[in-house]
Amino acid sequence: MNEIIIPGREDFLSLLNGARMIPFSPNFISVDNSGLEQLIDMDEFDPTSRYVISPEVRTFASGNWQVLFQRIPPTLAFVRNETYRKIDTNGVVLLDLDQTKILYDTGFLDKQGHQIDRTRIMKERFKESKPFFKATYLFPTDFCNLNCHYCNVEHNMPKDYVHGHMSIPTAKKSIDLFIENLQAVDSKDQCRNIYISFYGGEPLMNRHTLTFAIQYSKRRLEEIGLADRSTVCLMTNGTLINEDTAKLLEEHKMNITLSIDGLKKNHDAMRVLNRKDNKGSFESALRGYELIRNRCNVTILCTVGNHNIEDLETIADYFSRELYPTAVEFSLVRSLKFGTNPAGIKSLDEAYEKLYNAHKILINQGIPDNNFSRRILTFANKLVYSYNFSRCGDTLYVAPKGRIYPCDSYLGMKKKTEISVDSSLREIKSNETIQAWFNRHPFSIEECLQCSSLSICGGGCPYNAEVTKGSIHDTDDQLCRLNHFVLDRIIDEVQGAVIK
Repeated sequence: MNEIIIPGREDFLSLLNGARMIPFSPNFISVDNSGLEQLIDMDEFDPTSRYVISPEVRTFASGNWQVLFQRIPPTLAFVRNETYRKIDTNGVVLLDLDQTKILYDTGFLDKQGHQIDRTRIMKERFKESKPFFKATYLFPTDFCNLNCHYCNVEHNMPKDYVHGHMSIPTAKKSIDLFIENLQAVDSKDQCRNIYISFYGGEPLMNRHTLTFAIQYSKRRLEEIGLADRSTVCLMTNGTLINEDTAKLLEEHKMNITLSIDGLKKNHDAMRVLNRKDNKGSFESALRGYELIRNRCNVTILCTVGNHNIEDLETIADYFSRELYPTAVEFSLVRSLKFGTNPAGIKSLDEAYEKLYNAHKILINQGIPDNNFSRRILTFANKLVYSYNFSRCGDTLYVAPKGRIYPCDSYLGMKKKTEISVDSSLREIKSNETIQAWFNRHPFSIEECLQCSSLSICGGGCPYNAEVTKGSIHDTDDQLCRLNHFVLDRIIDEVQGAVIK
């Protein structure tokens, strides 16, 4: 009978039911943590030494077992209660040598008097990091043919905001600037999971510039030898996709994120063509989806609000059985800078339960989601997830006229960074706002440092933190609570898988 069980990579991957996890969306890309073991620099096991529980380990009681959770990197161990009692109140381990060695070699124990401060090590690692952008989002236009009731970008725009299209010269400068940034790194190994996305607005409203930008991005990535490490994506509402567009996207092996908020009644409640007559866009979006579903990797982006939260399990079943996308992103509706979002959710605890139920429905069909599947990967691959959402912190957002922002929501809030595609790379990297976003991660927020979910959360959404608490350097309570919920569910699931 095993007294100590430590789940391995395959145990965690089994929770994904064979789901194909590819970097088609930034939410599925974790920050590479290679070299963490070298940073920690653990000594060889010494049978004559005394050992104590690592200060990073959190413990939970679960039936006949104690759960040991090492936060950095995320690792689990299940220890029988009678065995765990051999650890005294000061954390000194009185297990037999074989058991002690197992827990030491897997990072749960430190030598007495030589405890390793993993949090400090990670803080220092981030402090030493230089700004480097792994992703860029280009806005071919900030016009949109829809008038979604919950859109935070549109709602935050001042009345005097002037919409525009991106020109081909601006698109070229944007891509060249991003490529220059990739070429400036010390090692090509840093260039993993590179991401170029075309965003909006609705990008297909400026088809001429979009077509050029797709072709030019692919060509430049090929030229610098990073095409196989990169993802080029189109984020679209799907309503303007026609046969010619579908052929273009297929030809260039584009990854597509397409917005569908559920069944027709859910989608049309918020995603409308015109707010005056409230005509929905579901049929047009579905028609676009059908044109590309068998030609590209397609992620369905489902914004979760009061218009669909009650039907989320039904929606997941519909997606998995009738649409069968590459993946589904469930994104909780964002707060607004001014006023209340009409799609706001009353009970977040209820929303988390429904998100989990939706995840189980999808994963049973081999379809990953962003909230649970991505975090399961952090355990499987022992990664520290350092930025959340669309690569917050290491992303350049380029507006139609060439101004650069660290977040799409800043486009409508008149946040001035005073940098553009005409700025030098040095000016961009030294910009105060860009620096603030780059240096904002879980290891920079005091409240996060003792949190159990430190390695799997990415720090939440800086925009939500700013809107709700006044600063990007505060916590995002909505996602904090979600991460605690996800962690509990992952522990429950893997325990059920390894303990029969």
